[in-house]
Amino acid sequence: QGVVDGLFGIRPFTGKLPYTWPRSADDLPDVADPLFPFGFGPER
Repeated sequence: QGVVDGLFGIRPFTGKLPYTWPRSADDLPDVADPLFPFGFGPER
């Protein structure tokens, strides 16, 4: 019934995630040492 209350506007959607979402790509860590080079993989 909690989902129905949220869908019909009886109660606001609330909740917490176990991880954070970055605001922009600048907030993500740099990938300095990739495992595979760009373009690696099977070709069509």
